[in-house]
Amino acid sequence: MPQYNVNERVLDTLMAYLLKHYPQLKKLGADGPVVQRIEACTRDKGFASNDSLAWSSELAGDKSTNTIQAGAATQDTSTDFTKRPMHLHQASVIEQLIQVNQKLDMRLSIMEAKFYNKQQDTPTTNEVSINTESNEPPAKRRRTSGATNLKDVWFTWFTQEPRMWSPTDAGTKYARSTPKPVVAFLKLFLPDGFKLHEKSPRYRDEVLKIGEAAEVELLAYLRGQDITAREAQNF
Repeated sequence: MPQYNVNERVLDTLMAYLLKHYPQLKKLGADGPVVQRIEACTRDKGFASNDSLAWSSELAGDKSTNTIQAGAATQDTSTDFTKRPMHLHQASVIEQLIQVNQKLDMRLSIMEAKFYNKQQDTPTTNEVSINTESNEPPAKRRRTSGATNLKDVWFTWFTQEPRMWSPTDAGTKYARSTPKPVVAFLKLFLPDGFKLHEKSPRYRDEVLKIGEAAEVELLAYLRGQDITAREAQNF
């Protein structure tokens, strides 16, 4: 940025550290000016909060960005896994993802309540005739959804045609809102990352194998935190 006389590499480095510590900043103050500015810029570029959390997780796992922090870390934390920087960072990311999903679930519940109330106010002709004959109140509709394994969501995300994660496919925008945070959770538990080759004849098998490995690690972490969530609907 010539107008500020700042080297672009310096700006890139500062931005990387800002994104890396985005979960901690949001935890300290979700309404703070720094957090609000980051989220505004993210939305302006067409990305969601989950993307910022994914970038933060990617930067936290990059050895080149952890060199300074590794030298400053105290030695007594090496024996306690829960106090290691990477573990603390993952915990912050998971906490923010949980909050995002809680807000989405709350919005969905409000929309369902409005839709249900509207249906009650305008009953169909068949419902009116049945209720008149039986003199019984209409049965309440219950929200039902089949339980889905985490690895199944992972598999669908990477194999469904067209790809659910394709930003150019407007038709899947709503459909990908549910599995997207689940996939983001699972990626956090692949510390060595993963590579997929869509042209490979074993592509689908590789996707399923990686998803199963991530699911095992995620469920083990949840058991260690006394969290009983097991299905994709709980995230």
